Amino acid sequence: MNVSRLPLSAPLLTLTVSLLAGGESQASSTSAARCQGLVAAVLNRDPDRLKLILGSGCDPRAYRGPVNPLQLAIAKGQVEEARLLLGAGADPNAIGQDGSPIVRWLGSGQRVTDGDLLEVATLLDRYHCSFGGGDASKPVDLILNLSGRKVPRSLAFLASKHLAGDYGRALRAIARSDDVESMKALLDAGAAPAPALRDAASAGRTAAVALMLTYVKDRSSPQVLAAYQSAIRAGHQDTAQAFADAGVQRPQVTEPQRPTFERRALTPAQLQLLSHLGLPNPDRLVGLSGEMKCSLAQQCGELILVDCNSAADGPAYYIDQRASKLLATCGGACMHGCTGCPPPEWTCRR
Repeated sequence: MNVSRLPLSAPLLTLTVSLLAGGESQASSTSAARCQGLVAAVLNRDPDRLKLILGSGCDPRAYRGPVNPLQLAIAKGQVEEARLLLGAGADPNAIGQDGSPIVRWLGSGQRVTDGDLLEVATLLDRYHCSFGGGDASKPVDLILNLSGRKVPRSLAFLASKHLAGDYGRALRAIARSDDVESMKALLDAGAAPAPALRDAASAGRTAAVALMLTYVKDRSSPQVLAAYQSAIRAGHQDTAQAFADAGVQRPQVTEPQRPTFERRALTPAQLQLLSHLGLPNPDRLVGLSGEMKCSLAQQCGELILVDCNSAADGPAYYIDQRASKLLATCGGACMHGCTGCPPPEWTCRR
């Protein structure tokens, strides 16, 4: 399981399926036997059943099932279950079956509220949880993991613990959203506003831009002016006005020069590539266009656009020369039904 970036709900789904399919695997010791049904009680949100199991002498640290019960509780923001488990001795710094600290899954479940998550985080802190994971070689970045969950109070609480994390990357991750409260929590914690400003400006997020500008120290910096330009070019007048209201001098916006490309004949190597790929007309799509003559219409690095009379009903092909791969078939041959044209690999502006 890849845990470099926390998934939102996949871990819980995997764990749930594992439990339902295989049941709870227990050690043969008496203590572990007393923990029978422990995870099921958490999974079913049954604190009364959980109390009975823990009260019978179950030590949650002795549980050897497929998932740590505390891991499940904190992932789903289950306050009462987390409180009971921690009070019975569950280790908030435990390592899960996947080899990563269970705190990595904090708030990863679906529909976890900011209020519940804040209570769970407060409980973990009370029981001396190391929110960074405790292992410098395998750090946990809860700030980045939770940045897109709309949990501003939880982010502010974790930041108040001087938690290490990529605050700037977390801010950029939500700059195009409407979650201004989380942005403020990250900015208050020291996230650099300028790199995320352009993302918000190009998306027309006026409130986010206005907020970030209050944290910008140099409003004449190239990054700020580039963000202002992005808002103007994208036609977001309200967002552009936010820059003006913040005292940013309006930049001179010029359209970038686009290189011209003259249509040219295909080289022998390109003709051979077309033949190798079974082109230009493997599916006999061309009929009305008459005699088909293919030419090189555009080039983007190693990618080429070969036009075979697409003005009529002939095809146009996007081809990766280096990989000898057809990326997309477009043009009149699609009868206006083309999708994915140009393909994502084509990054040049035509």
